[in-house]
Amino acid sequence: MTADQIVLVALRLAMAALLYLFLAWVIRALWADLRKAPQRSAAGAGPRVVFVDGASGGPDAGEAFPVAATTTIGRADDNALVIEDEFISAHHAVLRRERGAWWLADTGSTNGTWANERKVERPVVVKAGDTLRFGRLRVRFEAG
Repeated sequence: MTADQIVLVALRLAMAALLYLFLAWVIRALWADLRKAPQRSAAGAGPRVVFVDGASGGPDAGEAFPVAATTTIGRADDNALVIEDEFISAHHAVLRRERGAWWLADTGSTNGTWANERKVERPVVVKAGDTLRFGRLRVRFEAG
């Protein structure tokens, strides 16, 4: 074996070692990211409503739905949160993030919208842990 061939073999071995070290570093970084993912999702969970009661033909008790900056609630398909319940109006209520707070407003529903057992006549501020009621269906508001 000549000196040039020995250098070439040494370079190939060094390159292979570097490649394996790089792959090990990538796998280690991915593994660390995957281990942190559940902690991030729990801590960074956004606002949501959790159903306290199950709706007839709708969500079950304990089911949670994320809340966007403006979330319309009702029986009609064009709502962000569609609840198939005969006591929910087609366009029942709206939950909106405005001026640094969450506001709940009734949109002319037949069976009323309630926040902490008080009928919503005009928009009211809701906070994490508040119980909201649409018709006979109760949900708990959770801010993330």
